[in-house]
Amino acid sequence: MLEFIRKIFREEQKEDASVELKLNELILWVDEISKPLMEEMAQKKEELLMRINDEIQLTRTNLEHLQFAKLQNENIPYKAKQYMEGNRESYIRGVNSFLGKVEINNKEMPYLAAFSKEFVSISDELGKATLRSYAILQEFFANEVNAIAKNIRNIDKCFKEINILLNGEEMKDINELKNSIKSLQAMKKNALNLTLDIKSKGAGIELASRDKETLLNSIEEFNKSEEHNHFITLNEEKKNRTAYFEKSKGSLYQSFGILERPLRKYSHMAFEHEELALKYLKEPVDAILNDSNLLISHLLENMKEFIVKNKISLDEKKKEKSLEEISRLSKPFLENYRKELVSMSNDLREIEIKINQSGVAEKFKAFNKELDGINKALDIQSREFESMKSDFSKLQEDISQQKSKVEGQIRKLFGKNVVISFS
Repeated sequence: MLEFIRKIFREEQKEDASVELKLNELILWVDEISKPLMEEMAQKKEELLMRINDEIQLTRTNLEHLQFAKLQNENIPYKAKQYMEGNRESYIRGVNSFLGKVEINNKEMPYLAAFSKEFVSISDELGKATLRSYAILQEFFANEVNAIAKNIRNIDKCFKEINILLNGEEMKDINELKNSIKSLQAMKKNALNLTLDIKSKGAGIELASRDKETLLNSIEEFNKSEEHNHFITLNEEKKNRTAYFEKSKGSLYQSFGILERPLRKYSHMAFEHEELALKYLKEPVDAILNDSNLLISHLLENMKEFIVKNKISLDEKKKEKSLEEISRLSKPFLENYRKELVSMSNDLREIEIKINQSGVAEKFKAFNKELDGINKALDIQSREFESMKSDFSKLQEDISQQKSKVEGQIRKLFGKNVVISFS
């Protein structure tokens, strides 16, 4: 039948070398072209199903004959009769079960094509289930069981013909062609959906880019604002005052560095001053800021007396240097020094409060957080966008290959040069 269709197309192609068909109309076209073949197959299928049904009814009739058949020789032992009856019942039950399984209610070709393959296992099950009882009944009712066996062979033959008809090369090629067309249609649908996704993702990237540009403009404008300039001025002032404060603290560290040795010796001798001495040795700036009564002055005077009276053992050079430093750290000097440290500390604290109250740091933190979020989103979307474009490019290649495959299948199957259109 397909060779006949090919011959018709070859004659048509003398005038028209090829035909253009839309993808969404292709399966209908294949159905129309293969309609004569399908009609012939449908007719053969119906004939075979009628033969199967006739054989099933005839088998049931022959099963009745077997069930009520009389022994030609009634003079056999009672046990032999029981043995025969048991096998007769078993055989009839097995064949009836087989008939129930092969009765066809669904006449659709896909179902019949699958069932005709499954019939092989059903037939094998019958053979295994009735082999023993069939052999035994041959000794008693050969004619009846042979008639039933013939019915079963005829049913088997019909199903084999259905299998060849529906699972043969012609039907297989047509089904493969339809599956190839459906696959191509699915690819085109995926390509359309992917195109929409790419456009959507591109629009998302464009929107995020505009948001980023707007944010960067806002940051630039804020950088030029009076609020930010004041913030910069405060930070510069803080930096300068901190540097001066550290420099001022350095002189006190240096002084107590010179006095470290005599002060440690004194702290071991004058226990009432030990705690105060250790505080100044550990952190002289914190110690003086917390020493509102400048008890250190009294300590230094007492220590000076110990040095002068050589109660604290020092070499001459160290002794001279220590006395000189104690003289420099007079109470008036320490009062002024402490007052200056307190003032600088308070000034720095006020500047820090103004910096915090300005809220500029928080604004920059918020700007950076928002910018970081946009950049991360852009990075993710950009990678997804590139991945989508790569997938689309690969899908286009697959579509082109599948299109060529379908056109080749049509040419091979029907002998017709078809060009598939996606429009």
